[in-house]
This record gives sequence, structure tokens and C-alpha cells, in this order.
Amino acid sequence: MSVEILNRKTIEEFIEDEEAFEKCVSEYFFCFGANSNGGILADRVIDCEEYKSEMKKMMLAVAQGIGYSPIQMILEADSLFLRAVQHEKAKSL
Repeated sequence: MSVEILNRKTIEEFIEDEEAFEKCVSEYFFCFGANSNGGILADRVIDCEEYKSEMKKMMLAVAQGIGYSPIQMILEADSLFLRAVQHEKAKSL
């Protein structure tokens, strides 16, 4: 876990970088145990595109709630939000 500062822009710019966002979401999708058909079994099979779409909606909802004022947030290691912060830091180098 780490304490990081982020805001709406941090999350939105990560999602807008389709290559970076797609890479991270795909890693999580397969890490959660995609079956041999390329889907996750929940109440129904969820494919990678649907998973990506739902993660995008969830992250944008959180971003909207955070707003543009920076906040400190405790982030779990390798969470999508931590990846968004790392993405922002890498862009500023």
C-alpha cells in the first residue's frame, strides 16, 4: 500500500491513454482467472472487452466523485488507481 495524491485528471488521462489502460486491464482480467474461452465466470461469463468497459465506467465514476481538487488516497499495490498515478508521474518526466 502507498499514500498517493490524485484527482479526476489523473484517472481520466490514464483511461484516455488507451494503450496503457488496455494493458493494465488485460493483466487484471487474466490474473483473475480467465477461463479457456477468454472469460471470467461470475453469474455469467464476462469477456475482456466487457471487463474493460465496466472498469472504465467504475474508474470514471470515482474520478467524477473526486473532482479536480487533489486528494490523498491510500492505494493498494498494483491497483488500477496506483497505475493511474504512476502513469501521470511517468508523463511528467
